[in-house]
Amino acid sequence: MEEDTRKLRWGVYAMVIAAVAGSLIGRILAVDSVDRQALQQMRLAQIPRELQKRRAELSRRGLSGEQLEQQLSQLEAELYRQALICRPFLSANDRSRWCTVRALVEPEMRIPGKPYAIDRVIQEPNWDTIDMVKHGGHLYSSKPPLLSTLVAGTYWVLYQLSGYSLGSHPYLVGRSLLIFWNVLPMVGYLIVIGLLAERFGTSNWGRTFVVIAAGWGTFLTTFATTLNNHLPAAVCTAAALFFLTRIYVDRILTPGTGFWCGLFAALAAANEMPALGFLALCAFGVIWSCVKSWREGRSHGKKGQIAGSDTAEKLPATPARNTEQSAGECPSRPWSCLAVFWIPVMVVAVAYFGTNWIAHGSLRPPYLHRSPTNPEDNWYIFTYERQGRTLQSYWTNPVGVDRGEPSAAVYAFHVLIGHHGVFSLTPLWLLVPAGLWLWLAEKNQPRLRGIAATIALISLACLLFYIFRPQMDRNYGGVTSGFRWSFWMSSLWLTAILPVADRLATRRWGRAVALILLTLSALSAAYPTWNPWVHPWIYEWMYHLGGIQN
Repeated sequence: MEEDTRKLRWGVYAMVIAAVAGSLIGRILAVDSVDRQALQQMRLAQIPRELQKRRAELSRRGLSGEQLEQQLSQLEAELYRQALICRPFLSANDRSRWCTVRALVEPEMRIPGKPYAIDRVIQEPNWDTIDMVKHGGHLYSSKPPLLSTLVAGTYWVLYQLSGYSLGSHPYLVGRSLLIFWNVLPMVGYLIVIGLLAERFGTSNWGRTFVVIAAGWGTFLTTFATTLNNHLPAAVCTAAALFFLTRIYVDRILTPGTGFWCGLFAALAAANEMPALGFLALCAFGVIWSCVKSWREGRSHGKKGQIAGSDTAEKLPATPARNTEQSAGECPSRPWSCLAVFWIPVMVVAVAYFGTNWIAHGSLRPPYLHRSPTNPEDNWYIFTYERQGRTLQSYWTNPVGVDRGEPSAAVYAFHVLIGHHGVFSLTPLWLLVPAGLWLWLAEKNQPRLRGIAATIALISLACLLFYIFRPQMDRNYGGVTSGFRWSFWMSSLWLTAILPVADRLATRRWGRAVALILLTLSALSAAYPTWNPWVHPWIYEWMYHLGGIQN
């Protein structure tokens, strides 16, 4: 027993060391000589000297009195605006949502009758964004408005209690909201991964490996520094998978399991459109389980025992099932589980489409108004006024990766194993196909096979969906540290790793392989340091070798 405990401890130590080593290497590779805060302070310190120089120049030209002071005041405001280059909102992507949050809460940013319009917000220094659309004469975030509306609710409470705004105290308010909306859900995510590991794992090493991989080996922690839809979608997917497991595998068919499974699956779909497929599979799993339980209950009532070939399935730590009822009792709770499942799904659907209708007068989210043939239904091509200048929408002539990859084959290569590769940046996912195969090969455990088939089907469907998009959508998610549209599936893939991690745990070489994959994955996740809106390290490496032209 003591020897086993010692091996367990050293296994944990090795995993922690691998993750930390990868994180440190990633941060070292990202070191840059530019210190934005120091540069900003230097620019601010130069303003008085520049004003004094300009005062002397204007005085020589004959300006004096009020006219001189007015010009100097305008110059000071412009120099101050140019000097402020630091901000806690790191990209046009997250600023797009923050603009909506400000428009919904701050009275001076509101436009009467247009609660989601961001025309006034973008006029402020450092609050510009390219991720916006225009219709009806007003500018809006191009993001679906539900998430921004929820964030605005917590911001309204903070704003009313403190009087601080995102405009006056961006660091204090912005970071407080990010802790609430990113850090706390991430803690919940890791707890759920731990519960799934305990449910499906069979070895101490394998379970611990998966939990540590969830904490350091994926891009979810990378994106915790910014307001985004990928992290909440991943958290909701993990929670929905856990409750689907309770329903489909453990047959705990109660109103509570049905409600929470429906709620989290619907929220995942509200944050990531392809997660609609996962919601559909969850609904199918609940329906199948309820029908199966009802049939088994009827058979139990007639024969005094539970019928069905899969009731003898041996799964680790399976709780008592509510289908095991006394003879003659016909179960009614499975139907209540199924009925309650749809209640939060409908509520989330109404909230999603309702906020979109209030914002845009359309049930389709803004990114679906991008017709290449109908200018009236293309909200991305427009001109707008900002700080006295007339500007064109960025999407009139996008640059870099935003132009889209012309070749679908090249795009597929880089999405899978290239500079934005799911498997090249996060090689942990190389274990997913092996884990799914191990579960699919379990002939005597059809419920495990069902979970594996669900993960395999949604993963394949979503990757194909992303790869075979039109050219304008083949942009790898823009300037970002990984193929971010796949991040919401992290909990599905971590669960699929469990069986192969348990197999690798029994061999020294197997543990070494797993640790190398974890190290490389942690390196990619740590490379952006605190800003996820940069190119991946493989992309930068290829660029410096001359293989990519920005």
